[in-house]
Amino acid sequence: MNGSTIQFFSAAQRDKLRGFTVTGLLVIDEAAYIRDSIFHDMLSPWTDARKAVTLMISSPDFETGFFYEHYTLGLSGGYNIESFDFTDFDLSLIRSPEKLEEKRKTLPVQTFRAEYLGLFKKAESSVFGSFKHSILTHEAARPTALYLGLDFGTGSGKDHTVLTGLNQNREQCLFWRSNELAPGEQIDRICEIITEYKPVIRTLYVEQNSIGKIYLDMLRKKLGNLFSIITPFTTTHTSKRKIVESLQVAIQNNTIKLMNEREQISELSLYESKINKITQTVTYNAPEGGHDDTVMALMLANYAIIQKTNSTYRFNII
Repeated sequence: MNGSTIQFFSAAQRDKLRGFTVTGLLVIDEAAYIRDSIFHDMLSPWTDARKAVTLMISSPDFETGFFYEHYTLGLSGGYNIESFDFTDFDLSLIRSPEKLEEKRKTLPVQTFRAEYLGLFKKAESSVFGSFKHSILTHEAARPTALYLGLDFGTGSGKDHTVLTGLNQNREQCLFWRSNELAPGEQIDRICEIITEYKPVIRTLYVEQNSIGKIYLDMLRKKLGNLFSIITPFTTTHTSKRKIVESLQVAIQNNTIKLMNEREQISELSLYESKINKITQTVTYNAPEGGHDDTVMALMLANYAIIQKTNSTYRFNII
């Protein structure tokens, strides 16, 4: 009616976003998930010539990036920026107590706080928080079903190979760790353990990245028909986030019990998340110079029991 036009663009267009001019209003939806370089180099110049208004809308992500910076500047005042928080308004229709409780139990704490409480995540933080309540104070029940996770290490005094098992009650009942055996000796020992527990093993998840593929082939030849219990696991950015978040949820909801193994407790305590400021992606790892072999094996065992028992977990994978 008034000659105005509305145009839609995607941040995935990248360099094709250059050269536009906005005369009225620039709306950036899900701004927290758009890379800084796209905003500063391509989107921000759109409003310069005609001094157009920019409206940034997003559920919060990490305490970093242009969206967080503009939001905090708006709170401090004096920068011609205004900030508002959706939690200041009545959201009872979309955020009932029942729905909040459901999401709290099925999402990792940081994701729940961001998506449903409107709070920014810490850019660097311990992943599993306090897990004292998850440490076993009694001997784990004898397994009538066993779910295993295996993370191969290089050995020779470096990374450990770790085999972890959870029983039918999600109690950790098996923990084997070594970095002193030759590759063939490692395989022999793992096969001995698998053979010992064969009647109750439901599945064994094994990471097959890097050296894992070589060890997996050795394990296949050694186990023969028993190899059918094994599920190879390829670690990618998305798949790793799934197994990390599933263990986060299990620990925060107290649905997993862990053996009081010193190295495992240390690695869980130090395991951290970091945000890559360039790619805006989250990485999960041990701190520099540290190890995460016990954590990886535990995450695989936990994921194995979730997949095998069809447990219901929801993940907000972006």
